[in-house]
Amino acid sequence: MISINGYPIGNKCYPNNERIFEKPIISGIFPTDEFTIEFKYGTDIDISILIMTKKYLDDMYNNPKVTLRMKYAPYSRMDRYIEGYMFSLKYFCKMINDLNFHKVIVLDPHSNMTTALLDRSCEINIDQYLDKVFEQVKKIDYIFYPDKGANLKYRNTLKTRRQSFCGDKKRNLNTGKIINYELVDCPDIKDKTILIIDDLCAYGGTFQLASEKLKEKGADKIYLYISHCEDSIYQGKMINSGLIDKIFTTDSILTDWSSSLICNISN
Repeated sequence: MISINGYPIGNKCYPNNERIFEKPIISGIFPTDEFTIEFKYGTDIDISILIMTKKYLDDMYNNPKVTLRMKYAPYSRMDRYIEGYMFSLKYFCKMINDLNFHKVIVLDPHSNMTTALLDRSCEINIDQYLDKVFEQVKKIDYIFYPDKGANLKYRNTLKTRRQSFCGDKKRNLNTGKIINYELVDCPDIKDKTILIIDDLCAYGGTFQLASEKLKEKGADKIYLYISHCEDSIYQGKMINSGLIDKIFTTDSILTDWSSSLICNISN
């Protein structure tokens, strides 16, 4: 889904799914040459819409100042060279750089490789979203990072001012499935309230395992903050497990808000 200064673009299509761009409406509503394109990735069609929208603005305006705001940067999972796989984030970022945006704003990228590859990029600080969590959940005893990657990413950057610890997972490299999960240096969490923090959730398998281990150690309530939640969360076991009391997330990816367990804390 794409919008220019809040105005939806390319949201209608022909039967073969080619987008319809209403040029007369677009050209008549913007008296300025400064624009913000909001980009919410759903499929690769949205990338095509983004490319055509930026090129259209370049044609219609003399050197327009266009900011791209995409909370979730597509292809951020494949953020390094792996034998047998394309380093797809590199090529997605190259496409964005070729469009020559004035600024590119992203929320909580999966790794710092995203902002390293994007020209003129900056991050939205997730502390503003965590503040909303803390407003709703008054008592949080511990922050929990579900794997060593999240621990390394967040532990020294977030302004949570709360004690924290982490988990560790081992995967079968052939299947991708988690074969072992354990808590690292777990304190006494009996009857305590835990907030799990991470950037991305597909099916929720890691959070399911983490919550099971936390409950085994006596945790009372468990909350989850994830910056980017996919609709596939409904296909996983976690959402119906009863282990997590509330899931806080943004509208960066999610379109299905039907579960009362999920709370939208977007700006």
